[in-house]
Amino acid sequence: MFLETLGRNKFGINTYILADDKKNAVVIDPGINYESIVYSLKENQLNVKAILLTHGHCDHIADVQKIKEKFDIPVYCHIKDNELLMHAKYNYSKDFGMGSIEFSADVLVKDGESINLDELDLKVIHTPGHTKGGVCYMYKEILFTGDTLFAGSMGRTDLYGGNEEHMAASLRKLSQLSDNITIYPGHGPKSTIKIEKETNPFLRL
Repeated sequence: MFLETLGRNKFGINTYILADDKKNAVVIDPGINYESIVYSLKENQLNVKAILLTHGHCDHIADVQKIKEKFDIPVYCHIKDNELLMHAKYNYSKDFGMGSIEFSADVLVKDGESINLDELDLKVIHTPGHTKGGVCYMYKEILFTGDTLFAGSMGRTDLYGGNEEHMAASLRKLSQLSDNITIYPGHGPKSTIKIEKETNPFLRL
């Protein structure tokens, strides 16, 4: 398995590149990391198969169209967040000086579905709260949590599509997962479900 975190950008957004032993890869949340993404894929001779989005905010989708066009790969997103991808007003791209980012996902996923790309088999876990269609992607004992769960914190709920009650339910859902799972959030350092259950006040909601 290959896993790399790319996060040196002004918004501190973590982009992840995950690959199986056959070098088939996915890019998760390609936001403001275009050059680093392309370099890593080529340097490690990875065959990128898809772009996976945890949600539709501009910092997580800024480089989607460039990566999609360069490698001719599909974009996966939860069905309830495609609205954000399609409207700059809702993904806040204009507000953050990124121009008007608007596109539609190629594959719309739902809770409990699996994304099968050769030996890469990821499970979709719908975790609304930060947005209506926020998701986490599970691969073995790795969980990409987007802006749902951070180390010691959680995603904000005051933006379009956010909801405190939905976030609380999503965090309870994640707290039921195995303690051994390592979380890789949309911002900040990695952690584990065990550590977050013991130290994160929001996971006790």
